[in-house]
Amino acid sequence: MKKNEKKSSLLILISICILSSCNKETVTQNNDGIESNSENNKNLFGLQTENDISFLNSKMSEAQSKYMASLPKFDIIKLKTILQKDHSEISKSTASTWAIGTNNLIWKWDGSSWYQPNSAARAIKVEVGKNGSVWAITNDHKVWKWDGSSWYQPNSAAGLYDITVLSNNIAIGEGDKGMLWITQNGGLSWDQFTSITGVTQLSTGNYGTNFLWVIAYVNNNPQLKYFDINTNQYVTLGGVPNYYNSNGTWVARPAIYNQTFKYIAADPVSGDQKCYLIENVTGLGRIYYAQGNPTNSMKIFEPNVNAKGIRPSSNGNLWVIGGNGTPFISTDNGASWNYANVNANGLLSISSGWE
Repeated sequence: MKKNEKKSSLLILISICILSSCNKETVTQNNDGIESNSENNKNLFGLQTENDISFLNSKMSEAQSKYMASLPKFDIIKLKTILQKDHSEISKSTASTWAIGTNNLIWKWDGSSWYQPNSAARAIKVEVGKNGSVWAITNDHKVWKWDGSSWYQPNSAAGLYDITVLSNNIAIGEGDKGMLWITQNGGLSWDQFTSITGVTQLSTGNYGTNFLWVIAYVNNNPQLKYFDINTNQYVTLGGVPNYYNSNGTWVARPAIYNQTFKYIAADPVSGDQKCYLIENVTGLGRIYYAQGNPTNSMKIFEPNVNAKGIRPSSNGNLWVIGGNGTPFISTDNGASWNYANVNANGLLSISSGWE
């Protein structure tokens, strides 16, 4: 056997041993007293490098796909009542901000610096709900939740590519074919949410009229939509002249709604239900925001950046991840930005909610 072949075999053997040791699980109870699979963070293994984004094209297991396809449809008529009830039960205190960094490490902001709640944990997405509930998606498309000291799976059969979280109870996830699923019991069970397909980005904001924003492909064209809980229908922004603010002047830009955005983030506190977007143009990452009114509602928010992530915080602050993964925070709605890269480097995504 050649020397390189010996090295390859050794690496494969080591990888198998690592993954085998990671798959040991114990059964514990979460905060709700519900029995669930908990790995104490050992099973949350993620991507190896910041540049490895193969998970975006990887498929969930056949068992996960079959399970999600077998789930019932959500009764959309009940959505508004469910959201109002959930909102009434939420208590708010301080903002909680989490992020995914290089090597898919999970970080949390303590108000002055970043730290790892558990250094063994790895994920490709972390999302924070309005009451501080923290959810994560791993690169095997499993859904996890943080109980304050360790991670557990509310439903080990579920599989998702992406997730957006309102609270400890309500979350919406993206699955096969860009379809959406919703849980209203903390991830224990899921239902198919509307018949939309082709979703590539999703974000929930407040409990208002347009609580959910998505980018969905229709006939190979990306469309920005929000779901109106009063009509139970998606509203597509576009089809009329659109505008952005350039040096204080309104300039027509008809194609803006149909360009690809690589990141969207709904505002969790604004009364006008803003949604921030980062354009997907080579060498650019300018930030726009949209509002619920489909007419003249797209504006440029920050033209002089190359951002790859943005997240409004529940306390009114704004977080932005620069092109090199450096986090910045604004406490004055973007008028000024402060460097917030203490301890954490190469952030990939960020999320914030109430704790």
